[in-house]
Amino acid sequence: MRASTRKLSPDGAEIRCDVATARILLPGGWPIRTEDAPQILLRTMSPLSSGRVGFAALAKLSYLTPQSSDEIAFGVKFVKMHDEHEQRLQLFLLEATEPR
Repeated sequence: MRASTRKLSPDGAEIRCDVATARILLPGGWPIRTEDAPQILLRTMSPLSSGRVGFAALAKLSYLTPQSSDEIAFGVKFVKMHDEHEQRLQLFLLEATEPR
């Protein structure tokens, strides 16, 4: 299963995947009901000035939106992450929003 992170924020992310992957993530189809939304382990690599670093968080699916005939965007809200990973995320966001 492959997906790509498109947007990253302090409390969640938007990820893009193909339709087959979306069906694995949400076999019952959508809409997503808050009370039984699937949880995923999101792992990604983020570029920092010091090099690429890994980031992982437990996340809950919050929405799915078709983008094209074979691309789905889905939003996730972070549920839990280790302090070290939260620090990496904060550093990435800080560097990404610095004026150039």
